[in-house]
Amino acid sequence: MSTYDLSALKSALLKSKTAIITAEIFGTTVYLRRMTAGQLIDHEEALRDAQVADDARKASELSVQLIVDCLVQPDGNDIPVEDKPTAAELLQAHDNVALLNAIDTVKKHAVGKLEDAEKN
Repeated sequence: MSTYDLSALKSALLKSKTAIITAEIFGTTVYLRRMTAGQLIDHEEALRDAQVADDARKASELSVQLIVDCLVQPDGNDIPVEDKPTAAELLQAHDNVALLNAIDTVKKHAVGKLEDAEKN
């Protein structure tokens, strides 16, 4: 009778599968990762809290932070923090239309759709 390795099962179930896409934002080719469900919940809760507090600047920065948080290297590895722009820097560099387009592009991948998940 073979033994079932429960620790290997748990480890396998908790290993994230990184889904990377190439996209264009702000006229530049970037690599984006999909966020975990927990990261998305944290983001949405922080955004909701900023909106409830009527803190428009914080809400905008959190929305733009989503872009920064999803940027990765082509192989899916994290980009060092010092090599990524901050949300505040992006807010100063781009107009609302460009920012909203970039956020939309990132959200489409960060959140994903069931059809995309089924392909993976």
